[in-house]
Amino acid sequence: MEPVIYIDMLFLTEGIVLYLLLYATALFLSLPKKKKRLLLSASVVSFLHCAAVAIDYWAVNGNLLYSAVLLAIGIAIAFFPRGFRQWVRLFFGCLMVSFCLSGIVGAVFSVTNAWRLVADAGISIPFVYPWQVLLWGVISAYVVLKIGSRFLFGFLKQRGAITQATVFFRGKSITVAAFWDSGNVLRSPKDGRGVPIAALYGVLPLFSSQEQICLWQGGEEQWQEMGFSCIPYQSVGQSEGVLPAFLADKLIIQTKQMPLVIENIWIGLTQEGFAGQFEILLPTCLVEEEKI
Repeated sequence: MEPVIYIDMLFLTEGIVLYLLLYATALFLSLPKKKKRLLLSASVVSFLHCAAVAIDYWAVNGNLLYSAVLLAIGIAIAFFPRGFRQWVRLFFGCLMVSFCLSGIVGAVFSVTNAWRLVADAGISIPFVYPWQVLLWGVISAYVVLKIGSRFLFGFLKQRGAITQATVFFRGKSITVAAFWDSGNVLRSPKDGRGVPIAALYGVLPLFSSQEQICLWQGGEEQWQEMGFSCIPYQSVGQSEGVLPAFLADKLIIQTKQMPLVIENIWIGLTQEGFAGQFEILLPTCLVEEEKI
């Protein structure tokens, strides 16, 4: 029995699905979402698919190479990738998002019994194995959390909780993302002021190669021999410890009112990264100390 395909409906559904796929891929990979370009890409690929189906349906039905070529065309129009690495990143990002979206739809159909409606309409639903549902759930949760973290980061940045800070030290400077952390109550035993805590990897270029090795591999004695100070601290899961610290020439923090400039401030260093897109935790007491 020859299948009956309505080209206009195929063009519309293919275009909508591809547009959603490309938009979700842009969200997942944190790429600019140029809606007109995404719409153009979806329209072109949908038109090419409809033309191929009209010429020879059986030749393109289930053809993986054909699907890969159409996806590559869609990626080229939507994102204009430069270089092989970006092509690979976009291609596999699209495949992962497509896998997740199909899994979500399959899970919704299974839970709500909506598959009975499409089955009555003569549309076949492939059998889904339990391991596929589990894998879909895990990857989908990862995608949702990653996209959610992007929105949360943007919200905190808009509220001023995340800002930029520039550290000056020995004629060098580096600008990193900073987070106002009310839980950072660390103070310097030398002057009693609040101590920002920087992830070592974020400010590493400020130091010489010998100092970098010492900070990564050394201990309290080695740090002091290299001219660093040691600041005792307590944290959750660790009753007591010591952080290496250096006396920065100047720290400039961008605020909504005006830049906050702090000279001769101690900055602690930690080898552990922070759970967010920032490299320095700023104590909120700095605002009161500088009377902003």
